[in-house]
Amino acid sequence: MKFCNPQRWPHRFLCLTRAQREVKHEDLTLAAFVAGYAQILLSNDLSSLERTAHQRHLVALMYFTQQYEWSAVLNFHGAVLLEIERGVIKWGESFLHLESRTLYGNPLQETSSASSSRTPVLFCRDYQREQCVHSKDYYGFIRGERKWLKHIVRLPGTRLRKRKSHRKNSSDCPLGTKDSPVSSNP
Repeated sequence: MKFCNPQRWPHRFLCLTRAQREVKHEDLTLAAFVAGYAQILLSNDLSSLERTAHQRHLVALMYFTQQYEWSAVLNFHGAVLLEIERGVIKWGESFLHLESRTLYGNPLQETSSASSSRTPVLFCRDYQREQCVHSKDYYGFIRGERKWLKHIVRLPGTRLRKRKSHRKNSSDCPLGTKDSPVSSNP
């Protein structure tokens, strides 16, 4: 396949001081990626529009590293470059369709219990109602903001969130309606 718009890949712009080894795109660390990308931004032959688009893209990538696994962010960048090389998209256009294919479903896993205690647990209301179309936790929108929603049980009227992956009315739910008091009107 012939590419109509070859792109600059960060791993090709690294100044390697050690044994001049070839570094693959998928093996880049965050630091090596930024070093290579910075070299691209220093290129004299970038137009001002292309340089601005690259800078905005790098900023977006760095924000993504705060939400998603590094490997997913790296895959997203690779997908962007391939689509531009193929002539499907151009710098400055939306890459949202590639975000959904490469980033979503790869959230950054929290490693510290202190940080997770400060982060509110957001539950999927549709999961509670057995109407969710997603098979696992996912990014959804709450009041116009994209948030990570979990498939967990929540007691109505409380702040208690039980970290169990089952629906409220399922047989394995300790908080299910089978044990709840039922009001009966004679």
